[in-house]
Amino acid sequence: MNRIWISLIIVSIALGACSHGKKDMLEQIAKAEKAVKSGDNSQKQELRDMYMEYARKFSDEKDAAIKMFNACLMEYQDGKSRNAVVLLDEMVNLFPDAEVAAEGLFLKGYIFEVNLLELDSAKICYELFMKKFPKHDRANDVRISLDNLGKSPEQLLKQQLAMQPQDSVPQ
Repeated sequence: MNRIWISLIIVSIALGACSHGKKDMLEQIAKAEKAVKSGDNSQKQELRDMYMEYARKFSDEKDAAIKMFNACLMEYQDGKSRNAVVLLDEMVNLFPDAEVAAEGLFLKGYIFEVNLLELDSAKICYELFMKKFPKHDRANDVRISLDNLGKSPEQLLKQQLAMQPQDSVPQ
C-alpha cells in the first residue's frame, strides 16, 4: 500500500514539474519574442532554440508545431536554407497532421527549388505535398511549380505568349 502512495506522489511531482517547466519556457519564449520584435537580433538564435526545445518537449501541445515552424522560418529568413530544410523535415515528420505540416512541406520544396537549386528534391517534396494535401489552398501553386520545374524564364515567357490569343500578342 505504501508503494502505491509513494508512486502516486512521485507521479504528481513529475507532472507538476513538467507543467511548471512548460510555463517557464513559454514565459522565456514570450520575452525573447518581444526582444526580437523590438529589433534585438542577439536573441534570435536563443529564440529559435527555445522554439525547437518547446516543440520537442511538448509535442502534444497544439502550439508546438507552430513554434517549430517559426524556428524553420527564422532559419530561412536568415539565409540558412539547408538548416531550414532539416528543421522542416523534422517538423513534417513530428507533426504530420498539424495544419502547418502542409505549409512546411511546401516551403521545403520551394527552398529546394529556388534557394538550393535541387530540382529533384523539390519535385519529391511537391509530389508528396500533392499526395498528402491535394485539396489544400496551395495545391494549385504546387501543381504550377511541378509543371514549370526547371524551366528558364525565357521558356516560361515563350509558353505564356503561346497560350495568348494571336490578336493580343504585341506586334
